[in-house]
Amino acid sequence: MLAKTGMALVVLVGMGAVANAALAEESGLQGCMHMRKQALQALDANQQSPNFDSARASERAGQEYCQNGIYDQGIKRFGRALQLLGADKSSGAPVPPHAGG
Repeated sequence: MLAKTGMALVVLVGMGAVANAALAEESGLQGCMHMRKQALQALDANQQSPNFDSARASERAGQEYCQNGIYDQGIKRFGRALQLLGADKSSGAPVPPHAGG
């Protein structure tokens, strides 16, 4: 009986770890999607920026990282694009709304 209880506990703990990993991955994916949207909006609104090409390259790198499941690096790249355009939230500058959708 004790062996069955111990095995059940191991299974439950293992299931919890898998669920936490899946939740963390989903949250990373959601973070990527959110940051990409902000970066694309900032790129759209700042096409005349002297940093536009660098910001676009950072946005593309972020997209590639996120598509490959490297969410933390993708989010950092999107943040860098926003920073280059002066549209990151930490700078106090608002991210402009996306025109057309």
